[in-house]
Amino acid sequence: MSREVFQYGLWFLLFWLMQVLLFREIELRSGWLYVQWFIYPLFVLWLPVRTPGPVVILLSFLLGLLVDVFYHSPGVHASALTGMGFLRSFVLSQLEPREGYQVQGSPTAAQYGLGWFIRYSGILMFLHILFYNISDFFTLYYWKDILLHTLWSFGASMGLILIFSMIFSPRM
Repeated sequence: MSREVFQYGLWFLLFWLMQVLLFREIELRSGWLYVQWFIYPLFVLWLPVRTPGPVVILLSFLLGLLVDVFYHSPGVHASALTGMGFLRSFVLSQLEPREGYQVQGSPTAAQYGLGWFIRYSGILMFLHILFYNISDFFTLYYWKDILLHTLWSFGASMGLILIFSMIFSPRM
């Protein structure tokens, strides 16, 4: 158990550092108006299935808050990732395989297959990015911009998450 906590602690730190040091700089220097790269939600996606809901929500809030500090966006990342953490158990229950989830398993492509992982991560990432953009714009008046930001960022982030998952997916 302590080995698993240590491993997920390292994933937490790695995703946070990658988001604030690498992908934030890519966003700032690229000049692409509608594209944002989100890798840090992968931490929440990879948490073990048996992780209690309140722990998922707390870890989501903490990670989002740490990202907010470096993005100078008061609570936008925290609220979006907390919402994703809250919806995670519902999405997992809707996508549960016929044979059920493995007790020691993490919801990864290696564990349940690429098609399942794309559905699972796609639903949660789309909701996360949509909620992030609605919170960031803070009005629905700019619904076209919200939709464009969401679609472009979703495509870029899902591509990034799928590549990262194929390379580094935890096999527990």
